Amino acid sequence: MRRGKNKRRPRSCWVRPLAACRKETYDRLLSELRMDDQQSLFNLLGMPFEIFDELLSRVGPRISKRDINYRKALEPGLNSLQPYATLSGDRYPTLQYTFTVSRDTCALFITEVCQAIIDVLKDEVISCPGTPDAWR
Repeated sequence: MRRGKNKRRPRSCWVRPLAACRKETYDRLLSELRMDDQQSLFNLLGMPFEIFDELLSRVGPRISKRDINYRKALEPGLNSLQPYATLSGDRYPTLQYTFTVSRDTCALFITEVCQAIIDVLKDEVISCPGTPDAWR
């Protein structure tokens, strides 16, 4: 039985301390991998960095968010790294600590970024057969 209304505890913080330094983590990771270790960068992304840059330039405007008073929005580059890392074999808990975002946020970004990629590339890459013979 419930007695009265459940009172929510006020949040102790809007952004956890680890997540507050996510931009530095993202910038440092990419800059070090880009300069020093192209193979590790390929292992993380599952594609050459040039293709990632092109894809980010096309998908970035669709997945960018606005800053609010309580927190800064995540960069499109950080958002779009997560699906590629997932597709190359990483799991949500690994992504959570690699990119310093929550597991729920990872799941949300992966869905958003994949949909944006489909929207941007569907006419170039994905073609639907137009005739019954083409389906065979």
